[in-house]
Amino acid sequence: MKQWRLFAEKEWLEMWRSYKWVWMPIVFILIGVQQPLSLYFLPDIINSAGNLPEGTVIEIPTPSAEEVFAASIGQYNTLGILTVVLAFMGMISAERKNGSAGMILAKPVSRSAYILAKWFSSALLLLYSVLCGYFATWYYTGNLFAFIPLKDFIESLSLYSLWLLFILSLLLFFNSIFKSQGMIAFIVFAIVIFISMVSSVIPEGLSWNPSLLSSYSGLVLENEPFPSGFYSVLTITVISIFIFIGSSIFIFSKRELV
Repeated sequence: MKQWRLFAEKEWLEMWRSYKWVWMPIVFILIGVQQPLSLYFLPDIINSAGNLPEGTVIEIPTPSAEEVFAASIGQYNTLGILTVVLAFMGMISAERKNGSAGMILAKPVSRSAYILAKWFSSALLLLYSVLCGYFATWYYTGNLFAFIPLKDFIESLSLYSLWLLFILSLLLFFNSIFKSQGMIAFIVFAIVIFISMVSSVIPEGLSWNPSLLSSYSGLVLENEPFPSGFYSVLTITVISIFIFIGSSIFIFSKRELV
């Protein structure tokens, strides 16, 4: 436990020094406010664009708060996931490549504590950033359209955070295998895109797909009933996270770092 705490403190200090605790929440906030502002000022943007015949009247129905928030989740599914992958694609591989991991783990310390501290510190930063972004979306949507009930907000946030923790665990797993950050980012992106496309094409056939959590986080806002496979998705996602973390510890313990 003492080693884990020391490793975690080291990770938090490095994240502060690299300003991840500053720029990552800011990025998620910018992603979060983008959709409410764009949809609110869309009629003005179209009118100011010009080049329209005289007398042209464009009427755009005002979207509901739930629709605005669901559209913001779509932005998190692109720009948000990109931010997560770029921020954590070197969570272990960077230290393996520059040799600092070998110097640290050459001492009689636990590799499992090292891996768990990496995951926990990264997860804490990730959850904080997502919370900041989600709150920004909720605040701007509420002021420009209508406020989402707090209960729906928390449920949607929890489901989407679980989906991002799945991606973080996937990054951890491939960090324990490869040293190339570009390779890790490419593989994780490919897997996320693949399972997201498969879930949209045949959702009934893959009711356990973790990528469905992003869809479920939107269903919560619209008070739609969950499909029958909802609890299967939750179970598979949580089990997958533990499997990725456990596999990372096992693979990393077999690596020769020095």
